[in-house]
Amino acid sequence: MVQIGSALNVKLTKAPAPNIRAGDSVQVTVELTIPSDFPIGNNIQVSSDLQDQVLAGELSYDPLVPPQGMQIDKDRLGNWIIYGWLLTGKTAPQVTITFTGTVPQITSTQNVTILHLAEMAGLTEQPGSYILTRNIVNPQDIIGQINSIRDDANKLRQNITADATQGIDTATAQEKYTQADSTISQADSLKTTNADQAVTLLTTAQTAIHDGYLLLDKSEAQYQIAQVQTNLTTVEDLITYFEVNRSISSTDSRIVAITTKHDLASKGISDAHDAINSCPSSPDPSICYATAKARALDASKYAADAYNLSVSLKNELGTGGFLPSINPLVVIGGIVVVLVIIGGVFVYRRYFQWDELG
Repeated sequence: MVQIGSALNVKLTKAPAPNIRAGDSVQVTVELTIPSDFPIGNNIQVSSDLQDQVLAGELSYDPLVPPQGMQIDKDRLGNWIIYGWLLTGKTAPQVTITFTGTVPQITSTQNVTILHLAEMAGLTEQPGSYILTRNIVNPQDIIGQINSIRDDANKLRQNITADATQGIDTATAQEKYTQADSTISQADSLKTTNADQAVTLLTTAQTAIHDGYLLLDKSEAQYQIAQVQTNLTTVEDLITYFEVNRSISSTDSRIVAITTKHDLASKGISDAHDAINSCPSSPDPSICYATAKARALDASKYAADAYNLSVSLKNELGTGGFLPSINPLVVIGGIVVVLVIIGGVFVYRRYFQWDELG
């Protein structure tokens, strides 16, 4: 219940759906409680953008102290007028208004006023009024929105395919794509018969696409972390090789250099894990996942540096003992660059996509 003018209480009891189409017939019902001290010279004005308007009023009151009655007319501008002087009395009567009309034709999706209630002192609208609006959907606009969201879904599918090719787990993101694709098809089937449901379905599809990208971000971050963790383990094996098989002290400057790079890589992985763990409570999880991937990327560089230093030391020492192997993704210079580029594309693509989705 809301209050307008000089204490008119308005309660909406029936309203149309949030999204309606041109040509639809709509009905609104409101209950007005008229205060006993309602200014005797004021009236209640009812106006609307609807066509073919019909207004019916029903007066409820205390039979012991009835008001004089109720009269509804139209002014020269086409507004409905409920005369206040007839309603004033010792008690607060209630007027139930049932208003019907036809949604006008439009050329683009827009808001229109379904009902506007105001207290009028002569030709002056008193402060505070009640306005009920609805979104009138142009079917052509829905078609355009369907096509746009379907394009967004297809881009998600392409990204899923690209990540799957890299060996990244895309199962959860694929589920969101499938949900979005199905929901878009449902909206398409309703675009000319149920605009409100079609718009609701398209909103659901957009949410699924957004969630799909977040899940893809998470999988990419976890994949990068796992790759670096594997290489860190190999570097640790190399350090053990030098200290145990070749009897080099852990305080040797060459081992210290390797260990320093290893520790920096380990710190990067820890930071990446922290970033992922903070995503569920973040207002923008996509930033968390991008941060996690950036930290993992930094860690991969330090892990590669640690390995390269280890290889250099092995070459310096000559043959002897067994040298562990390392994941080639971060060993070969050219492939390290490929890994860096892939990481950069992950981050760039995600920010680009969110800008595009709005």
